Amino acid sequence: MSVAGDWISAERVDRYVRGLGEDATAEAALRGFGEDASGEGTTPWLWRNVEVAAFVDWLRDYNATVDDDRKCGFVGLDLFSLDRSAAAVVRYLESVDPGAAARARDAYAPFLHAAPGDYARACGLEARADARAYAAHVAATADGCERVLAALQAARYEYWDVADAADQFAAEQNAEVVVSAQQFYAKRHTEPDVT
Repeated sequence: MSVAGDWISAERVDRYVRGLGEDATAEAALRGFGEDASGEGTTPWLWRNVEVAAFVDWLRDYNATVDDDRKCGFVGLDLFSLDRSAAAVVRYLESVDPGAAARARDAYAPFLHAAPGDYARACGLEARADARAYAAHVAATADGCERVLAALQAARYEYWDVADAADQFAAEQNAEVVVSAQQFYAKRHTEPDVT
């Protein structure tokens, strides 16, 4: 199942419905929605409610009765977890390739200790102060994010020898979120809405 929620929060729920996570209840698994760097979260009311918790429990019960190839998942498609996705990529790389983790930490520096909205506001302020410098800065940040993703994909089979393939997949998805979210937030305060 694909939902309009962020990847990293939905991944926690996905682990629960597959019987792999550390959460004991659906309510606990759904707590990921609402845990971003600002402490405010994104759309916690949308996912942390009785109906969704009951559905998540139903998915878990269903998955317990079927073979692996028929199990259902819970996947988020939104870009709201820029900071947490960047941190997840760095954590994963620390376990498989410390040098790549250091490069990812450098590339993700604008996001690791700030909420996604902070990055967007900083882009807007920088663009107003010096548009050319801003464009160069955003291009360099985008390039760094894309290089982290490309390196993860290129080393996929190498990393599988060190870590679980599911963890590699999650790291790649989180890196995809960072690339897309960086582009979205960089444009958010600098390009007018087209109506």
